Amino acid sequence: ILPVVVEEMHAPTKSRSNEAIRWTMVSVAIMYVAFAVFGYLYAYDMPVGVSGDILLNFPSDRILVNIVRIGLFLTLDLSYPLLVLPCYQSLESLVTELRGYEVGHSRRSFSSKLWNVAEILLLCVTSLACAIAVPHIQVVFAFLGSTVCNIIAFVLPPLFFVNSRPAGSALWNRRNASAVLLFALGVFLVITCTGVQIANINQLLSK
Repeated sequence: ILPVVVEEMHAPTKSRSNEAIRWTMVSVAIMYVAFAVFGYLYAYDMPVGVSGDILLNFPSDRILVNIVRIGLFLTLDLSYPLLVLPCYQSLESLVTELRGYEVGHSRRSFSSKLWNVAEILLLCVTSLACAIAVPHIQVVFAFLGSTVCNIIAFVLPPLFFVNSRPAGSALWNRRNASAVLLFALGVFLVITCTGVQIANINQLLSK
């Protein structure tokens, strides 16, 4: 997404791109924190507690709340193709590479549009099946937080750092020591946090 945003900027430069990304992340973080804090303050003393979907804590006979629910539904429903597109492109690149073609090579010589439709249907059906199988959104958030977030924050950065070492240099040296420790911490957090979520799965499902 970020390369596309940069390409759409007027006179894109590295400093302007970094500034746009920085302010985007700050504004989104402020909105997320504000909604989380005020949502928790609103529902923390309710008998049912704070739901994984804060909209479930609001009464169903409020017109404004129902409008927000409809807006959220439309947002998720209409933005779904944008979420599927990167998955489809990654799957397309993977299949193309496995078939022995370079990424970006036209697949018309060995595949038809029917194959492309089958890939998209596979992604849609798989995601729909997962959405139906998981009863509560907090289950998704819990496992994403324990796996994907830790991998992005603690596992992948040290791997990228070690991979960027000068050609011919040793893998294990003082320069990579902190990266190795961070990688070990990330693996430990992934295993530990995922284990905790699995142990508390019944509690998550009961909320």
